Parts: sequence; C-alpha cells; structure tokens
Amino acid sequence: GAEIEPCEQPGLCDECLGDLVATQSACRRCASPLADTIPSDSCHHCRQANLSFSQAWRLGNYEGTMRQVVLRIKHSPERALAVALADALVDTCASHFGQLGLDAIVPVPMHWTRRAWRGMNSQTIIATRLASRMDVPMAGHLLSRSRRTAPQASLSPRKRKANVRGAFRVRPHSDLPGATILLVDDIMTTGATLNEAARELVKAGAREVAVAVLARAEAQA
Repeated sequence: GAEIEPCEQPGLCDECLGDLVATQSACRRCASPLADTIPSDSCHHCRQANLSFSQAWRLGNYEGTMRQVVLRIKHSPERALAVALADALVDTCASHFGQLGLDAIVPVPMHWTRRAWRGMNSQTIIATRLASRMDVPMAGHLLSRSRRTAPQASLSPRKRKANVRGAFRVRPHSDLPGATILLVDDIMTTGATLNEAARELVKAGAREVAVAVLARAEAQA
C-alpha cells in the first residue's frame, strides 16, 4: 500500500524489499538458510548430496511475504511483479553472478500443457529480466520438458527425485560445450528439479551450472 515514485518499470517499496530479501546467511552450495554460527560451506542439507550444480543463490526464504509473492507470480499473470522480483535478485546477488563469467541464462521449463493452462511461465520472465540486466544471452531454447510430471509440491521429499528423473531434454548447441550456465527457478525446496535440469545440461557439455532462485524453502525429511 505504500506509494512509490512513478517510473517506467514499477518496482518494490523499501518495506516490501525488507520483507523479501534474506539477511540470514546461506549455504553457498544449495542456498539453504544457515545459523550465523555455521560456516557457509558446512551445510548439513547438502553435505552428502550429489549435486550437478556448483552453487546456488536465493533472494529470500520461502515464508511470509516471499511465499505470497511467489504464489502470485506462479498462478496469475503478474508480469510486473515477476520483473520487480528479478530486479531485486540481480541487485542482491550481482557480485556473485559477476564472478561466474556467465555464457547463458536458462529458465527451468514448464511442460507445454501446464504453460497453456497458466498462460505464463514466471521462470522465463525472471530469466529474461536477469539476462537483460546482466547483458547475458537468455537461452530458454536449450532446455525443455520431455514429459509432464506431477507437481513437486504434492510429493514427499523422497519421491521428488524420481518424479523428475528424465523429465528434461537439452537441445544440442555448438556453444554449449564448456559454457557456464545460470539456471533460474522461482522456488527451490529439495533441489530435485534444479539438480535434474543441471544434470542434463552438464551431460550435454556445460562446464558449470549455477542456480538462482527467488525463494529457498527448507525441505522436511
């Protein structure tokens, strides 16, 4: 409800940004929130995990205001809100992204049937804005869903990995071998979806895949 200055692209007020941007430290490998007393490379969530992505960054934690806005952009055509959140993600993580030496940004794809139902893919909007802000190619054509999967939110953490196994297909491209990719999603819970997508990109020749999400949720065992 706060007033913001007129501008070409509406943004987020300081109060909302304060609610969205996490101040708590996070694991540099899987972006899980960590207690301040735990080093960022000593995360119990991913210590034993075989991850295909090298590092992960998040704007905030999946709770409170962040949970509300992620659900809004996921289930309704809130393009302006998705763009504003992408801007906040760039502003918060720009130094980390800059160190990667990115060759392309790739959104986690949605199956065409689900995209037709929703009318938009928030991940694509976020990735497109990130690419524009960072002057990096947006390569949404590289990755597609090869089959429709059950919504991950409806499954237990143990079933999510099997649900997405083989769900992605990479389109061969001459620039992919040796490339550093930023894989973009709206929310990360167990990391199963992002890990499977990253695995396929690495199999196809990518040198490194890093992950950026708006929200990081803590999975329950």
